[in-house]
Amino acid sequence: MKKLNLIISIAALLIPCGDVLALGAVSRACQFSQIPTGMKNLAVRFFKAVGADDWVLSLPGKSNDIQNKYWILESLTTDYGRAKYYLYADSSVYGYMDYIESPWYHNWIHYTTYVSEKWTAETVSQALKLNPDFSPYYANRGDLYSARAGNPGIVEEVRFGFQKFVVMGEHFYFDPATQVTVRLKETRANDCNIPNLGFGFFDR
Repeated sequence: MKKLNLIISIAALLIPCGDVLALGAVSRACQFSQIPTGMKNLAVRFFKAVGADDWVLSLPGKSNDIQNKYWILESLTTDYGRAKYYLYADSSVYGYMDYIESPWYHNWIHYTTYVSEKWTAETVSQALKLNPDFSPYYANRGDLYSARAGNPGIVEEVRFGFQKFVVMGEHFYFDPATQVTVRLKETRANDCNIPNLGFGFFDR
């Protein structure tokens, strides 16, 4: 009986909490030219709606050489369902130049670091979720809260000759019920990280 009780106790510890399952983390090192062509117009309209400047709307019509200069470099910590935690993210961005020798990163040099402005649980507006352009991506998903570490303008122009980037994200949440801060995970990305036909862009 003691052995059975021990097995049951261990099994209980291995069953994940539903709230924790709702937490997520993602990083993105997305060159605008690498966004699927059929998604670019929708993507820039969404970026504009969540804080990008008007000029991003013209990017899909630019040449590939120009699009290559623009990047989305970000890390997001997310929480689905209901606002349970305060969220935080930071994002360390490293760029690669084939003509720079670095004893630490072998041509990889630190480009910038972004942090979410504060411990937060932000969500997109109801009006945005009901917008016919974006509503299919929010249908049947419940509420989504996030903290984002990235350029406030979403899309940024890179002028320093970097051929590629790696974004390394650190993700945390604070549980106000227990007053405990938890390191959720570390993420690493070297591409747009947009599975499911770009679904990930709307996870914010």
